[in-house]
Amino acid sequence: MYRKVTIRIQQGVLNGDFENGERMEKLDVIFENRYLEAYHRYRNHQSPSKSSKIVFDKANNYWIIVLEHILFGVNANINLYLEIAAAKQLKKTLYLN
Repeated sequence: MYRKVTIRIQQGVLNGDFENGERMEKLDVIFENRYLEAYHRYRNHQSPSKSSKIVFDKANNYWIIVLEHILFGVNANINLYLEIAAAKQLKKTLYLN
């Protein structure tokens, strides 16, 4: 999913779909890196965020339906990591101006 989103954002930047393509691209990188860091921490038996740990633990549970997998992922990754990425990007923007 992250790969598809990143490709779409890159296309949007190249097509001028965003008001500030450079800022959008940076936001996407920060957002995606949060997920990748959590995933690698989990795989290496380190502690990711609590919400990511729940999602990764549930990913091996084949008794929950696909919609539940999606909702777990949305909650952990979008509701948490997107907010963190947006705050970091805003902080960088404010301090640079």
